[in-house]
Amino acid sequence: MEMASLAGAKAISKLSLSERTKRAMIAEAVENRIYELTDEIEQIVVKNDGDLVGDSREEAVELAKQTKALQAQYDDIVNGRPSYLLDLDDNEDDEDGAEQNFQ
Repeated sequence: MEMASLAGAKAISKLSLSERTKRAMIAEAVENRIYELTDEIEQIVVKNDGDLVGDSREEAVELAKQTKALQAQYDDIVNGRPSYLLDLDDNEDDEDGAEQNFQ
């Protein structure tokens, strides 16, 4: 695990300042969302006295799946690997620019 972290640090250090900044901002947003989802899961568990059945179980499982997917994306972002979240940010910039040109 330490070697992977070192490899990630090396990969990140080779990126441009703007790319590192972009990754840091996206990573922070992803991390915040992971904490929000974790809090939502905890609230569901508390609300149901730890007995997750039916809809509450399905909701908790779905939130857990989202959390796991975000954790994988977070790992990719902070280790310098490609992430579709980086592409989404580029697409939003392109769309904003296109909208501004037509206004």
